Amino acid sequence: MKLMKNIILVISIIALLFQFYVDISPIVDFSLEGRVMIVLIEVFGFLYVYFWYRNKVDEKIRQRYFKYLIWLLFSIYLINLIYLLFLDGELGRDIRFLENIDEYMKYNVNLKPFHTIKLFINSYYQGNLPLTMIAVNLMGNLVAFMPFAFFLPILFSSQNKWYNIFITMSFIIVLAEIIQVFTMTGSGDIDDYILNIIGSMIAYFILMYLKGKRK
Repeated sequence: MKLMKNIILVISIIALLFQFYVDISPIVDFSLEGRVMIVLIEVFGFLYVYFWYRNKVDEKIRQRYFKYLIWLLFSIYLINLIYLLFLDGELGRDIRFLENIDEYMKYNVNLKPFHTIKLFINSYYQGNLPLTMIAVNLMGNLVAFMPFAFFLPILFSSQNKWYNIFITMSFIIVLAEIIQVFTMTGSGDIDDYILNIIGSMIAYFILMYLKGKRK
């Protein structure tokens, strides 16, 4: 069993390092299925190792190992989020830092709340966009930042209050929007912020409710 644990740990670390290499490589890329597969290898591998150790150590060391696990899972999430936001070629992420930025901002910055959401809905009713594309876009923005609501309260004691989560998530989301504009990898859209922050807060309140039910 110990040998199996060590093998799984090594495979998980190699998978994580390989994913990081592929994500920054200009010549190698994952298919969606490949990305899902390697993430599952990483997550289940680290979970297996954690549970192998969990019942072999005292409570204090167990809590330390749990923190290590959460940091590892948080890192996996961040690697994939950063890739999707700034590097995914299939989503049109092609970094062109400060190249014709004025013209780019003219067509890719929206500060009018619900303007883009209305455009999507109108395009659907006019037959210009399929419902699946609209659902993927809107739901994608809702769920993209949800995992923060799980990781932040565990890793940082200051993030156990809803208003601290709201402030932290607002900062992270706005920063991501600004970087997307200045690297020309996406739009700076107030509607993205609205959907991202709603999704984050929904996840936070659900998790807090479930935590309260367990007590």
